[in-house]
Amino acid sequence: MMLAFLSNVNEEHILNGKYEGDEENRVLEAAQILKNAPLYIEHLPDFSLQDVENKIKRNIRDHDIKFCFHDYIHTSMKILEEITRRSGGVRLREDNILFMLSNRLKDICNEYGIFIMSAT
Repeated sequence: MMLAFLSNVNEEHILNGKYEGDEENRVLEAAQILKNAPLYIEHLPDFSLQDVENKIKRNIRDHDIKFCFHDYIHTSMKILEEITRRSGGVRLREDNILFMLSNRLKDICNEYGIFIMSAT
C-alpha cells in the first residue's frame, strides 16, 4: 500500500507484478525512498497495552523516534484478557477498554515527550 501511494501505481499492478509504462521504475524508486526513510513499522495483530508500550519504548531507545502512529485503536483478544486480569475478573465494556488504551497512549506521550497519533 505504501509503495502504491508513493509511486502512484495501482496496488493491484504491484501485487501482480504487471506494470504499465514506467510504473515499475516508479515502484523501484518508491521502494528506495522507503528503504532510506527513518520509518519503522511494527506489526501487532494481537496486542496488549504492555505490548504497545514495549514497542514504542524500544523504538524510542533504538531509533530515537519522536513521532508514532498507532493504527488504530481497537480491541484484541490479548488486550481483553489483560484488562480482565487487571480488573480482577470484572468484565469491562469495550468503550472503557478503548478509553484505557487511548489514555495509556497519552501517558506515554507525556512520559517520553513524543507525539502519538491514532484513530478508531
